[in-house]
Amino acid sequence: MGLDISLMVERDSFRAGSYSGFGVFREKLAEMGGIILDRMQGYTENGISWTGDEDFYELLNHSDCDGELYPSECEELIADFEKYREEWTHKIKIEGLSPYTQDKYDKWLDFLRRCVEEDGVLHFG
Repeated sequence: MGLDISLMVERDSFRAGSYSGFGVFREKLAEMGGIILDRMQGYTENGISWTGDEDFYELLNHSDCDGELYPSECEELIADFEKYREEWTHKIKIEGLSPYTQDKYDKWLDFLRRCVEEDGVLHFG
């Protein structure tokens, strides 16, 4: 069982990994933005409220098993993914993470761009 992300225009999809793998992916994104997910609302009882201005907000403050991301949300995420691309590549080398981790980052960026270009919806399911 794992998380599949579908672009609802062409019915194209990619496997975002297992739910635990996706959780680790989001933790790494959050770390780059200076966020500790275990302290945030939705990750712990009485957590810190989100402002909506956090980097990767649309992905970090989103269910990991259902829902959608719309073009405006994808645009926000594209800016964050592009902003941190070099740091991400450096991070996976330093931490000894697998090339699979870079592939997931690139796949997310590709689908986010396609969501905006094709006025589509990314569906979690």
